[in-house]
Amino acid sequence: MASGDSAQTGAAVRLSGTELSKEVRAGLVTEVQELQNKYPGFVPGLAILQVGGREDSNVYIRAKVKAASDIGINARHIQLPRSTTQMQLLQAIHGLNQDPSVHGMIVQLPLDSDTAISEDRVIEAIDPDKDVDGLHPVNAGCLSHGQMRYGHLPCTPWGCIQLIKKAGVEIQGAEAVVLGRSKIVGSPMAELLKWHHATVSTCHSRTKNIQEHVLRADILVVGIGKPHFVKGDWIKPGAVVIDCGINAIPDETKKSGHRLLGDVDTAEAAKRASFITPVPGGVGPMTVAMLMQNTVRAAALAVEREHRDSWELEPLTIEPLSPVPSDIAVSRSQRPRPVSELGSTVGLLPSELDLFGETKAKVALSVLERLQHRADGKYVVVGGITPTPLGEGKSTTTIGLSQALGAELRRNVFACVRQPSQGPTFGIKVPAKDGKRTFSPIQLTRLAKLGIEKTDPDTLTEEEIRRFVRLDIDPDTITWQRVIDTNDRFLRKITVGQSPTEKGHTRSCQFDITVASEVMAVLALTTSLRDMRERLGRCVVASDRAGQPVTADDLVRKEEGRGGDELLGREGREVVWPPGEGEWDKGEGG
Repeated sequence: MASGDSAQTGAAVRLSGTELSKEVRAGLVTEVQELQNKYPGFVPGLAILQVGGREDSNVYIRAKVKAASDIGINARHIQLPRSTTQMQLLQAIHGLNQDPSVHGMIVQLPLDSDTAISEDRVIEAIDPDKDVDGLHPVNAGCLSHGQMRYGHLPCTPWGCIQLIKKAGVEIQGAEAVVLGRSKIVGSPMAELLKWHHATVSTCHSRTKNIQEHVLRADILVVGIGKPHFVKGDWIKPGAVVIDCGINAIPDETKKSGHRLLGDVDTAEAAKRASFITPVPGGVGPMTVAMLMQNTVRAAALAVEREHRDSWELEPLTIEPLSPVPSDIAVSRSQRPRPVSELGSTVGLLPSELDLFGETKAKVALSVLERLQHRADGKYVVVGGITPTPLGEGKSTTTIGLSQALGAELRRNVFACVRQPSQGPTFGIKVPAKDGKRTFSPIQLTRLAKLGIEKTDPDTLTEEEIRRFVRLDIDPDTITWQRVIDTNDRFLRKITVGQSPTEKGHTRSCQFDITVASEVMAVLALTTSLRDMRERLGRCVVASDRAGQPVTADDLVRKEEGRGGDELLGREGREVVWPPGEGEWDKGEGG
């Protein structure tokens, strides 16, 4: 312990949080610049959620926003009205949890709301990785277990530890007393001192003979919320006193109408202590500095996790059996890893996964935009393989190659082995517009293709109607075959139209495996929904009896007014992303 000379002369050394916080911030500026040099375009993000408009909260928030700006952190102050309900606040938190540009988040306490809101429920809703206040139960649990490198540490207690270390005081073996047991200061402060190997006592409002406990303290941390509660003669000579209290006392001589006092009678305590923090200018600036440090740390962890070279995947255990069971028995013997867990492991955000049960999901195309700064990987095409008598063809080779690269060589790899089937493509009904027969844009396009320069259906001649509504397809020229997900060789040549209801219109055709169809090729090559629509519209499906090509664009429903590109596009959009927002829902498909 640093005991001495200052206490004997009655002049404790003042531990300036203002000066130390400047050092911390300067180091963070350098750290952010290094991250940006390593990851161009990267900016740490901090979101500050406030309910209501308490003036004291506004002051604290302005200080945090300024500190963030000076360091290079993008700070967003989101102020919600006092009428905000708990559900609305939780929804706002959920949105920030999903936002990849937000690396740290705090909810300014106390909440200034007209409705009852549980602060515990609010804190629990924050993603622990973004909880830079260090108050989430997960982070508190890490601290209580001494796993301080895994979570975020509470800002005020961590700032206190830095002040004690700055004084050159040895914490190990010291007797420490923490006055107060709040979840924000007292309790985590005691845990931090304990894991720095001090012998810690915690006093609170129910503690008897508090003065006797305080007198034993080599290190005293006070956060009880009562101005000048700790008197000078309570202090052990040579002790280190950290005052976390900040109490506004009316003072007409001040411009603000009040002055700030700590929980310790600083003037008297300084006569006995070796080091003491002033109020203001002590713990307060360090709290803000530690918030910035947690934010930069959270941002660094997020960007490094996004750019890691290897996914932390553990291969599922394989137990070879003899004799080899059937394929279905083999597949059922393995329990797949939950796809949400798998997505998190490979770096996908929850908002980028649309789950279909536990083992299936679709991935949003927005992930391509988020990761556009990443270098492209290697694209390996497995094709043109004649299956062996045992059935090892393209799919088997693809899966085996992926297993070898991923499980054995520990390389990041995924396999694409099957696209979804289109299903009944043309079964969509569309009502007439405003109860009046009008040409849709796709129909106008077909009219222009036929050389008919008219826009009113009622003005078409009989001949123009015939040309417009009859494609006159030659059945023998149809190139689009029926598709099926299984490769059944008996269906490669079939005869259709033998039902009496078909009135003798029979013809030979075939079933193709779904992934061999032209539509699937379009889905594999498309770069956007609009590009997919255009490619599908240009697909040639047959020829008419005059030898002219008939495209999907020409497959116009006489009554619905939708082109084949839109009808296919609505199905194809399901492959890219489920219904919701997008150009197909805005009527741009036809």
